[in-house]
Amino acid sequence: MKAFGLCGCSTTRDSAAVRRAGVLPSLLVALVVCLASALPAGSEVSSAERPGYRTLLEWESGSGSAAGVVFFRASEDQLTRRLLVETPEGRRLVLTKRLLVQEGQDRYELVDDETGWWVRLVKDYDFEVETLDEFFSRWEELLKPGEGREVEMELLTSQGLHFIATVPVAQQGETETATFAQRLLESDVGSELRDEMPEEVERGIAFLEVAFEPSASSLRALPQVLAEVVDPEVRKAASHATWKKTAEKLRYRLAPESQEEARFVAQFLSVDPTEPLK
Repeated sequence: MKAFGLCGCSTTRDSAAVRRAGVLPSLLVALVVCLASALPAGSEVSSAERPGYRTLLEWESGSGSAAGVVFFRASEDQLTRRLLVETPEGRRLVLTKRLLVQEGQDRYELVDDETGWWVRLVKDYDFEVETLDEFFSRWEELLKPGEGREVEMELLTSQGLHFIATVPVAQQGETETATFAQRLLESDVGSELRDEMPEEVERGIAFLEVAFEPSASSLRALPQVLAEVVDPEVRKAASHATWKKTAEKLRYRLAPESQEEARFVAQFLSVDPTEPLK
């Protein structure tokens, strides 16, 4: 699935830039906010033209291929990252992560573009600040050793399922997510979620779990939780497919720059192609 006509490899520069963007969020935020402040006062600029970036992705294995695009934007009080992915089975999924500092929350959402089914995960840090800099300072304080440090996590679906648990704060967010996933799996909601989830979405989640390395993407938290309730055989098949990322291209604007990109984004009915992060 050469959705974007990319060459069959990642450039070192592009891959390194993506890693830096994930490892140094405060520097990235400063850059994006600086770019935003440089816009002429009163100028009318569409969402897709405002400062931000997108990353074009392609994967291949012996059993098929997949493609996606990740959009990212930062402001003084919010970080938004959204993946539009077409899975190996051709299912279109929309995975979003928003850090809302004034509410002290990380919000993850997965939407099945075909049926409209969605599942949401909210991580509540129990503090509210005004800016990203303040948030990261408080977050670092939260990670310091201390008794009773916890974060509340809540899962909801479009069909009314609801599960909430408080888990210990961990240096690695994946540890918090794994703890929450285990508690979900042990509850009645875990089996109800498996029954409610569309079959092709289940396969898509299994793919997303292996497509993103734990250290490489902040988008992985929700697929990590959902993978625990996926049919073990489906999960096993995805892990054995040996998916390889064959292209990863960073672009320093949100708007598509080719007809291939524009057509790819336009396929997603739950996303406004002119406002991909709305």
